[in-house]
Amino acid sequence: MSKYRGVWTPDMGFGDEPEEPRSSPSPSARAPRYYSEQFNAAREREEKIARLEAWMNGREPRWMWDVYGTWKVFIMTFPGTVHELVFVAEHPTEHGRVMQWCESCSRDDCGACRFAKSAYLAERRRDNIALGFAADGTSLPF
Repeated sequence: MSKYRGVWTPDMGFGDEPEEPRSSPSPSARAPRYYSEQFNAAREREEKIARLEAWMNGREPRWMWDVYGTWKVFIMTFPGTVHELVFVAEHPTEHGRVMQWCESCSRDDCGACRFAKSAYLAERRRDNIALGFAADGTSLPF
């Protein structure tokens, strides 16, 4: 269909103007929306990991297991921070109660203690699965 079809009006121009190119449909109109959301989520995860690696820059926490008497203790060190030693252990008589302590700030609720506790729980979960127990320690993991 031509733009000169019908009666000419001044808003139609004089015919020497270049025709406006038609734009392609937006990506959301071409594909379902979840593809772009998945891509954005993956990109944001990768950027978050890259930012964390740049921030850490050699200050990655180090951990080891040690035994004090009958207690099996998870010890974390955070190089380059004020939190030099953090101890995490499960209470010997209260099953499931995890205790943590930061030697530097003498607190049990600092960020290093929370991080060490989550690392301890993840490590225990991996140990239980490797030994053939479920995460709650009651049965096989499958």
